[in-house]
Amino acid sequence: MNMSILKKRKQFLLENPGLSAEDLSGEPKYKSSFMNKLNDLGDRFLYSRLYLALLTLTIFLCWFFEVEAYGVIGIIFFASIVLVLRRDTTPLIPIIFVVAMIFPRDIDPMTYANVFYFFIPLPIAIVTHFIRFRVPFRIGKLFFPQLAVSIALLVGGIGSISLEHYTIGLVYALLLGVAILFFYFLFYLYAYPPKNVDFKNWIATALNLIGILIVCQVITRYVQEFEIHSRVGSGVSIGWGVGNNFSTVLLITVAGTFYLATKSKFSVLYLLCAVAQYIVIVIGWSRGATLFAAIILPLLLIALLVGTPKENRRYMLCGVVIVLALLIGILIALWDPIMDMVDKVLAQGTGVSGRDKLYQEAIDVFMANPIFGAGVGFDGVYYRQETMPMYWFHSTLFQIIGSMGIIGIVAYAWYYFARYRIMVRKRCIFSVFMLIGMLGFEGYSMIDTGTFVPLPIMFIVILMTLVIELDNKAHPETYIDYKALLKGKK
Repeated sequence: MNMSILKKRKQFLLENPGLSAEDLSGEPKYKSSFMNKLNDLGDRFLYSRLYLALLTLTIFLCWFFEVEAYGVIGIIFFASIVLVLRRDTTPLIPIIFVVAMIFPRDIDPMTYANVFYFFIPLPIAIVTHFIRFRVPFRIGKLFFPQLAVSIALLVGGIGSISLEHYTIGLVYALLLGVAILFFYFLFYLYAYPPKNVDFKNWIATALNLIGILIVCQVITRYVQEFEIHSRVGSGVSIGWGVGNNFSTVLLITVAGTFYLATKSKFSVLYLLCAVAQYIVIVIGWSRGATLFAAIILPLLLIALLVGTPKENRRYMLCGVVIVLALLIGILIALWDPIMDMVDKVLAQGTGVSGRDKLYQEAIDVFMANPIFGAGVGFDGVYYRQETMPMYWFHSTLFQIIGSMGIIGIVAYAWYYFARYRIMVRKRCIFSVFMLIGMLGFEGYSMIDTGTFVPLPIMFIVILMTLVIELDNKAHPETYIDYKALLKGKK
């Protein structure tokens, strides 16, 4: 490490004797009062609800008016400025969460070939950031498990896949592996949020706004293109994702909304947001997402009751009563069309939509090449790769064994152990809500593609785990001593 950096850190700690190296937070102090004021202003804006709301509104307007290329260019320049001027990269996490939702159509890279050069400032800004802000080296607990996953994705198919198909799947392999690993490393290394920020509340607000964004996009699409009644049971696309995709995201965002309901006297507003997200999951016509949304609902309600402080509990109970009254009123007023839609949904039955053939195919290719599987770019019989460079077996388990074989099983077993160990490490109601949302996501992904959709889904999953890991590190006093619990001690 550069000696000047060490001297600066030593001087800072001498001037603040109560602090340890891990206590350093926020932006570095400069001799220039202007730079210090600029950093303070940046902290107030970037960790505000206004910043999150403006980001969400920008995404929606660019999506609505189909000017996504200009939106992406603007976001790239904004992110580049933040990287050059600030040590703390945490404010960029909501951008990673939401940027893919700016696309109103299926993404064809060639459509945006003429704006690729606008991406140049981003890698330059990242390199500048690394050079300008040299911090103590540190890696998170998920770094090596994600590295193992990255390797498994890249070596999947060795011995069986053709060079052509390996190349086709390489983009997804890199996005799901190396790209996620890089951003996890970057955000963990340069996470220096100010200590006066309620980090959990801020990130939950970002999730809630993403949920509202998806609700607005789905409603807009219904108004623009078709009547809801005529689309019962049919696919719904909002460009960046179909019903299965946006419903998967909502299983996570709704957990953040419920968490905010425990923190506010205006819990009724957050409960209404949660109801809106649940309605959109239902009218996305994804039977699996609806099933797992129903499974996690009682868990969310229990966490809501337990996690609400006593001083806010009466507001929360009033909110629940108001929401129930509204739902009952809507149900009575729209009973006939709602029942008609329910009948049409039930008429679909409980078929597996051909997934049984995909699962058997995954087993077959695993048996043919058990060590490395068939590879991400494998081209099978039962799923047509129209725009996506990946053969989806529509199940986390079968995707792992089919695409990566035993190598993938070992890598993902380590990855899941490390990720959920982070999530259950401490007593924290925020972690409880996020765990419930993640369990809904994992359950649904066992019968769909969620775990292998890089943007926005897996970036949200990994960076949410990072947020919990950072909070665990900031508050080690709330760690759960599992050994003591097993011995019967409190």
